[in-house]
Amino acid sequence: MMVLSAALLFVPYVQNLVITVFLFAWILTMITTAITLNITLTSNLIVDETSGGLAFGLVILGGNAFRLASPIVAGFLVDSTSRFTMPFLFAVFLVLSCALLSWLLVKGSLRPKTTGQEEATLASKRLRQ
Repeated sequence: MMVLSAALLFVPYVQNLVITVFLFAWILTMITTAITLNITLTSNLIVDETSGGLAFGLVILGGNAFRLASPIVAGFLVDSTSRFTMPFLFAVFLVLSCALLSWLLVKGSLRPKTTGQEEATLASKRLRQ
């Protein structure tokens, strides 16, 4: 879904208002869907329920940090280039790189580190069941 939001690339070059509004609606739909899928993926990867709060907190914190920094970076790019093309191209770069990182870095479930004593306790619990 993140890759489908790369339609952002066409926004600076479109002159028709209706097409621009359609592109923005499409992009916002795809980005919202990607956020939802990232939270769902986090939920599916968590094995230990006690680390769920930490995992979701990091996902939300990372998203909010980029949402906070994006107007600042976009304003800097517009100010330095005097055009709105560069912020859109940079946003496409970020979307595609984050999609690639999500695809490459998700290898398995999220398990907390356990000590030897905790592993023995977990193994004994499994044997009793």
